[in-house]
Amino acid sequence: MKYCLAQPEDAAIVHDLMLQAFSVYRDSVPPSSALDETIESIMQSLKHGKEAVILYVENKPVAMARFTLEETSLYFYRLSVIPTFQGKGMAKQLIQ
Repeated sequence: MKYCLAQPEDAAIVHDLMLQAFSVYRDSVPPSSALDETIESIMQSLKHGKEAVILYVENKPVAMARFTLEETSLYFYRLSVIPTFQGKGMAKQLIQ
């Protein structure tokens, strides 16, 4: 397992992981707003103070969490684990 802090050029990886993880909510009413995000919107957020960490297993991206650090707080959102790795503790690894 390897963790990498995402750079703006990693926006496509972040986007793909998020779409895979949130695809189950496509038919929800209303559907998750995560499905409306674009590679460009993620790239812009990474350029302007938002962050993301990507978890790799055998050099394959399998999970990510986007976050914002403030003075004494960490706010995370869009926690995403691809379906084949869900239920295997990947989200826990990211948060720890």
